[in-house]
Amino acid sequence: MSSQRAFVTGATGFLGANLVRSLLARGLRVRVLARAGADRRLLDGLNVEFVRGDVRDGGALDGSMRACDVVFHVAAMASMHVPDPAEMHRINVQGTRNVLRAARAAGVPRVVVTSTVSAVAGSFDPQTVHDETAAFNLGRRGFHYCITKQAAEDVVREAVEAGQNVVMVNPGSMFGSWDIKPNIGRMIVAVVRGQVPAVTAGGSSYVDVEDVCEGHLLAWQHGRTGERYILSSENLSHADVFQRIQGLVGGKAPRLRVPYLLAWLGGLGGSAAGAFGGREPRINLTIARMSRYYFYFSSAKAMRELGYRPRPIDESVLRAHRWLDENGYYARP
Repeated sequence: MSSQRAFVTGATGFLGANLVRSLLARGLRVRVLARAGADRRLLDGLNVEFVRGDVRDGGALDGSMRACDVVFHVAAMASMHVPDPAEMHRINVQGTRNVLRAARAAGVPRVVVTSTVSAVAGSFDPQTVHDETAAFNLGRRGFHYCITKQAAEDVVREAVEAGQNVVMVNPGSMFGSWDIKPNIGRMIVAVVRGQVPAVTAGGSSYVDVEDVCEGHLLAWQHGRTGERYILSSENLSHADVFQRIQGLVGGKAPRLRVPYLLAWLGGLGGSAAGAFGGREPRINLTIARMSRYYFYFSSAKAMRELGYRPRPIDESVLRAHRWLDENGYYARP
């Protein structure tokens, strides 16, 4: 395997940087796509080959994947604050089309596309656990991230029908190291600081970022062309995950449950403030609307077909906590 070369998009982000480390640890040579001016701190000191380019610019990708054995397309615009939905479409949908076209032209044997569980489905019922066969039901209410990632999956299916070897992975919410702009890690920071006064109904499927990276490698090696594989570990309500974090690292978990109407009003105010203030709000209407969904999923297919074995989420929270603490996130305003 040491003579093989992987091409990675989105390598300067949380998941992408962890994936690069996993590939290097297995002896692969790694070539990464990075925009001009991109923050490369997560790749400092790593033996990688940089290619300047942007997934939105198909021409910039020409020839970039030559002599690669696999492409991991991780790059995406992942945000619930979307002032320009067209830009998210250009990155998540057209960007996927551009990457697949370039991989096909370069003769890359297989492409692994990173999707998300929120491109699968959601439910208001905490007893519902979805798998890969669920019908997408998040196409309304302005959930642009979900919509564009599901549309990117359609692009993959079109490529597969045309004969390209592509497989998809759908990670849950990821805890782990190198969360430089804390996403799910913000939950740990907020509990340690005691900054979460209340919580809504709803829940998510959580997983260790290193397990997601392993799932990418397993999908490359063992996944069936055209299939998607959910990569998750534990399904926890919002209240339960905050309590779990408090029990593991201390701090203060929320004790109050906010009715949806109150969350919706807070989201409305946040959206208005974001629109007029020009800054991404802590909560907006999209976040409020999505918060009451249960994004609960089963990884049985990935376990059965790929040999995927995720670790307990407690280990992931503790490791993420150590990284956040060592890098000063609890001391920052």
